[in-house]
Amino acid sequence: LVEEGYRSSLKRNENQLRDDRHPQELRDVINQSMETLKIERARVLLDYYEAAKQSEKARQIEAELAGLHPAKPYGKSLLLQAQAHAAELLGRRLDALMMYRAALELRQPGQAPVAGKDTLAENVERLWKELGGTSAARPLLTDNKRFEEAVDSRWERPKSPLPAFTLSDLEGKTWKLAGLEGRAVLINLWATW
Repeated sequence: LVEEGYRSSLKRNENQLRDDRHPQELRDVINQSMETLKIERARVLLDYYEAAKQSEKARQIEAELAGLHPAKPYGKSLLLQAQAHAAELLGRRLDALMMYRAALELRQPGQAPVAGKDTLAENVERLWKELGGTSAARPLLTDNKRFEEAVDSRWERPKSPLPAFTLSDLEGKTWKLAGLEGRAVLINLWATW
């Protein structure tokens, strides 16, 4: 049933992509939809392989997932979760832990479960414990050092005007302060020491 539905949906999307009348934005949405469809198929099959004790079949799913490269964080997170599940079924628990952790970091604030189970966070915690992780090292696993955009600037307007100058650049062109008047200019002064 999974394969039949997958092939049918994939064929419909491929037919839409063949139609060159669609604008690029729609084509991008269709491509994104196809990637999500492939990841969802993998997720369902991995759940089945786990329940049916057919872990070796996860290798094929892992190979198929390796060819996907979602552009958006949500898609990347879904892909990492499926790859982690496959790695875990194949006995690579450390790989799975790191992939689950990366998927958790990509999750946007609005995507976290509001109520109920957070299976992604639970998988990270479960594998951490299974692999013998200690509470002393736990912060190293979960510290999420995200860079934030600077909101204040240290720029200060000079207290006195720039003195008149005439300088030559490396190509021999002469620059005068008077010739730069009224233009935005960045002057980078440096020395060999």
